[in-house]
Parts: sequence; C-alpha cells; structure tokens
Amino acid sequence: MIKWKRPDNIPFPQVWWRFSAKDPDTGDTVDYRIEDLTEDRYEEVVDLMIKYFIPDEPICICLDNANDAAFVAESREIWAQAVARKFTLVCYKENSREICGFNMLQVLRKSEDVNQVQIKRPAYIIFQFMKKKIDLYNRYNVDQFLGEAGLLTVPKYRGCGIATELLKARVPVMKALGV
Repeated sequence: MIKWKRPDNIPFPQVWWRFSAKDPDTGDTVDYRIEDLTEDRYEEVVDLMIKYFIPDEPICICLDNANDAAFVAESREIWAQAVARKFTLVCYKENSREICGFNMLQVLRKSEDVNQVQIKRPAYIIFQFMKKKIDLYNRYNVDQFLGEAGLLTVPKYRGCGIATELLKARVPVMKALGV
C-alpha cells in the first residue's frame, strides 16, 4: 500500500494545464483543460478503467484479465485507492464535464517502495518485474519520482493527443510537489 497522499499546501481542485486539440465530434480545434478529479467523479473513473483499460491493455489482453472476476475486483480496489489520494488529473473539453481521459498519479519514494501491490496475479507480477528491472531510483539517482497508477484516453478521444497532454500536465504538478 502506498502511503503517499496529496500535500495540504497544494490547492484542490485546480486546473493544471490547458491546450487546444481536435474535437472528435466535429473535427474542429477546441479548447481542453486538465484539472484535479473531484470526489464526485471517482467511481466513474474507476468504472472507465474497468470498461476500457483492462480489455485494451496488452498484458491484460494476453492474460485474459477482462474475464477474470478476481483480477477485475482487485484492480477496482487498487484504482479506488489511487483516486482517493486526490491526485488524478482529468481532461475535459472546455465548458463540458465529459471525461476525455485521465491519469492517476502518485509520488513513489524509494524508502516506501517495497512490494506496493501485494496482489500476486500474473499481470501485477509482470508490472512489478518491469518496474524493478527499470529501477528509476538508481537510473536517475533520485529518492522519489512522480509515477502513475493508470492513464486512459476514452476511446472516442483517442487520436486527439489527450494522453500526450496529460503527460505534459505532469510538469506543473512536479513543480508544485518539488519532485
């Protein structure tokens, strides 16, 4: 279990990033904003992860995780805990509350980063193996970094650059956190 939570000195909610991109409905260029996910949308975001991430993520596809009820339930719990930390960035079109995409963020610390996920399902074992193999702490000589528990672009918005902008929005977040 990750102990990190959003610091009280960082205002919540706030807009972190704005950009212009294609509207998938019209093809016109429209404005988007990336802001903190508010509590009234937590369950919806977790549901979107279950609906789109598990069936579309390559490792989950290979392991047929969408048809593994225990995996789905455990993933739901992990993602519910992630959004409760109050650091999920969500993308909306300006003047809209339709979710276009989101990124569940977390600060990972070397001192706390020991078997964060206790679930021993094959997908999580693979994710842990890849994380250990990369070893960002030693590779970049850092004690902490901004990680994530999931990034998703809703299918309707894929190809509009939403995921790229969600990644760009991490820069002001990292500055605010001092990471």
